[in-house]
Amino acid sequence: MTAGIAAAVALTAPALRWPMLVYTLLIAWSRISFGAHYPLDTLAGLAIGAAGGWCAVRLVQAMEILPGPSAVSRQTRRRS
Repeated sequence: MTAGIAAAVALTAPALRWPMLVYTLLIAWSRISFGAHYPLDTLAGLAIGAAGGWCAVRLVQAMEILPGPSAVSRQTRRRS
């Protein structure tokens, strides 16, 4: 969940990209250090969560709910 939320925030607010990465890595480290998960579990969760966050942002942008590359290019074409 943390990786998915962090990926979505990093994609929609690029200024928060590094703070989100640090936050996600700290959470991942805490899960391993407290013995809640094995390292491979944590890596898999990071990968799946980041992919889910990326897909969610791209889907919302494709639906034009959130401004993104496709919405910006269509607006530019309409003005021309």
